[in-house]
Amino acid sequence: MDASSEIISQLLFEEKLDYLLSKKVNLDDIIRLSVYYKIFPLFYKKACNLPLSFKDKTKLENTARYIKLKQAALKKEYSFILSSLNPLEIVVLKGYYLDSAVYEGQRQFLDIDIFIKKEDLSVVKKRLFSLGYKEQKDKFFPYRGQVSFSKNNFFFIDIHYKLMDWYRFNKAVNIKEQEIWKRKMKLYGNVFSLDYNDNFLYLCLHLCIQHYFRNPITFLDIKNYLKKFSSFINWKTIVKRAEDYKIKNIVMAVFFLLKQKVSGFNIDSEVPLSWRRGFNKKKFNRIYKLTYFPKGYYLSTLFLLDSLKSKGVFLFSCPQEYLLRLWEAVKNK
Repeated sequence: MDASSEIISQLLFEEKLDYLLSKKVNLDDIIRLSVYYKIFPLFYKKACNLPLSFKDKTKLENTARYIKLKQAALKKEYSFILSSLNPLEIVVLKGYYLDSAVYEGQRQFLDIDIFIKKEDLSVVKKRLFSLGYKEQKDKFFPYRGQVSFSKNNFFFIDIHYKLMDWYRFNKAVNIKEQEIWKRKMKLYGNVFSLDYNDNFLYLCLHLCIQHYFRNPITFLDIKNYLKKFSSFINWKTIVKRAEDYKIKNIVMAVFFLLKQKVSGFNIDSEVPLSWRRGFNKKKFNRIYKLTYFPKGYYLSTLFLLDSLKSKGVFLFSCPQEYLLRLWEAVKNK
């Protein structure tokens, strides 16, 4: 684990921050990292009780004021966007959803992720264009399951018409999106969330496949999600869906890392013995270390896919994408 990730993990998972004083950690670096990793409101809540100097407290309070104003502006805009897409059915994902569902408004986010049906994409594009948004051009668009939009370099919207970002990920895992749509839960109006079990599995996939276990806030998201909705989550359902989707190794990897990061975290009783016996911890630890090297994260994905067929699909389903990546690498040398 690199130094910045270690600091962020301490900020997230240690209840007391006395080590900031004892080790004389540079507060400017902590503030910068906590804003970058989108955990500043959580850090600020803990740091308020520290006996800091007047200068350091002022820095904290000024940053907190800026983040609060920015988050208010983002929430207002994204709430308007959701209402403007009515009557289309849309599912909100990740940070924007978790902010209200789990964190009571304390979850920092920059963009909003919206899951739609692919046949609604053209309508959504027209609506966003009419509201001043511009599509962010992407050479890899033909191989992706989402389209990104921005306005004034301040508001950012990711429109997902596949749950996972890259087509080869969607092909490698056996996610049954039609069934997921049927199980969605209504929040209000035309706005929905994934059901409790699907949302948990999606967060695990997002952490593994989108961020290769390098996004500290998603670990906290999963921990807090399990705590908040423990009475609604059905472990037998999660086990069945994970096996159907061919992602049990991914779920096991998330549990394994959470046990290392969170004191007292243990849900072994909910996980089948066959899963635990089949998960090679030593091998995963070696692979996990490679995720901090350029492109090393591909190895972690290959290791965690449940079958040889899935691994093959991940490697060979989109050869054009690899050729484009190779061309980009040659051009940028």
